[in-house]
Amino acid sequence: MVEASNFRRALHQNLEKKRLRLEMRRSIMMKIQENKMAEDCEKSKPTTVTTKVQNMVIESTNNKKVNDGKIKDLGHAMFCRRKEHFGLE
Repeated sequence: MVEASNFRRALHQNLEKKRLRLEMRRSIMMKIQENKMAEDCEKSKPTTVTTKVQNMVIESTNNKKVNDGKIKDLGHAMFCRRKEHFGLE
């Protein structure tokens, strides 16, 4: 009788340990999945700095004074914006 209750207690403890391990694994897997999804989301979204620079380039290329068909890249566009800002044209 005592052996049977000890066996049941040991069995219950063993099942509880397995359940806790499984729960821990699930939580770790969920965190990994959330991190991957967050990384994918960050990669797909442009940063605010990139967006601001892109808007500056679009704005400067839309500006008739600056855009006389000579804007080649981002650096040149920003140079033209500075030149225009300081009145060096």
